[in-house]
Amino acid sequence: MSVQAVEKLLKEVQKDVGLAAMLGADPSYLNKYDLEPGEKAALIGQNPDALVEMGVDEDLACNARLIGRLTG
Repeated sequence: MSVQAVEKLLKEVQKDVGLAAMLGADPSYLNKYDLEPGEKAALIGQNPDALVEMGVDEDLACNARLIGRLTG
């Protein structure tokens, strides 16, 4: 499991709405990160509960909900 990689990505998503939008538009971008298939699925599915179960910090896991959101 690559909890550190997930947490790093979620910190980036929090800071960069463009990245969050890109991940939603092109989930294959996640291949640039050292993630397990279940982690990718939880991120793409915007499932913070699954990420917390994997050991991701709860506050950071909530950033998964930002993936795919576009700003106006």
